[in-house]
Amino acid sequence: MVQYGEDPLIQGLSLQAFALGQIRALPLETPSIGGNAAALTDRAWFLNAQHTEAFGGIYQTDVVQLVKGPWSAAVFRGGVTGIADTRSALEDFGADGIANTGDTGEGNGIFDPGERLNLSAITFFNVQQWVGEAGYTGHVSEKMAYSTQMRIIFHDLGTQTGFGVGFHAGLLYRPWRNLTLGFQATNLLTTTVFWSSGSREHYPPALFAGAKYQFNLAEKALSISPLIQVEYQQKSLAGLAANGHLGLALGTEISFQDQIKLRLGRSSADQFTVGAGIITRYFNVDYATAFSTLDRKSVV
Repeated sequence: MVQYGEDPLIQGLSLQAFALGQIRALPLETPSIGGNAAALTDRAWFLNAQHTEAFGGIYQTDVVQLVKGPWSAAVFRGGVTGIADTRSALEDFGADGIANTGDTGEGNGIFDPGERLNLSAITFFNVQQWVGEAGYTGHVSEKMAYSTQMRIIFHDLGTQTGFGVGFHAGLLYRPWRNLTLGFQATNLLTTTVFWSSGSREHYPPALFAGAKYQFNLAEKALSISPLIQVEYQQKSLAGLAANGHLGLALGTEISFQDQIKLRLGRSSADQFTVGAGIITRYFNVDYATAFSTLDRKSVV
């Protein structure tokens, strides 16, 4: 197995799910790429656009989602633009900077002291990931709904490209009005990306089970909703053998008048996350950020 980049299922999380500890099992108000979308069966239509930035704005992602009845569609793009390619720009003339003198370092293909780059020969390229996802949702009973999704993946690394297809499925169960149980399975049968170089990149299956309970306080003007998610992910595949990882994610959402949301969580990777949301009649605005596991004071 080779790993060229991040799984877009992680980068495509909605800001709401990200702020609550990277929740996937529960169908939140704003769904995620590869996340449980079973609750969308109750919506006539829904449109969502999201933009995120990481590493000082170098890596950027965009997600657009559209729901119409039981059908949903989403497009994800993440990548880095304007990467300089200097491989053909080296003036390999050695320490004296003059061609054909035979001095030390000339023609060795290494950027030695005294050498320089030809700025006009520098080119630029982009590294990006594209995901197109289509889904269908429906009711099993009054209290249970399901979702099925298919995604098409395209990776572009400048000189190499990769293509793959993956499948997901989810369940939503509400035994009581304030209790929500969710289950999501991603990368069913393993998602394989086939690269133009002949290499193959595997995204192994993962299982997520979560629960959310809403405590209504002050005559429903204030509510607190704790969330918990248990997840099992296969970290590597070698023939028929796989090494698994069991993780636990926690989150809490505080809601004021169902209009202002405060969120915090801890992912299974021990990453602390916080966020906020504003709910209006016509649109929602969400924000989320995470703190490094190496230094809790540094925002990434």
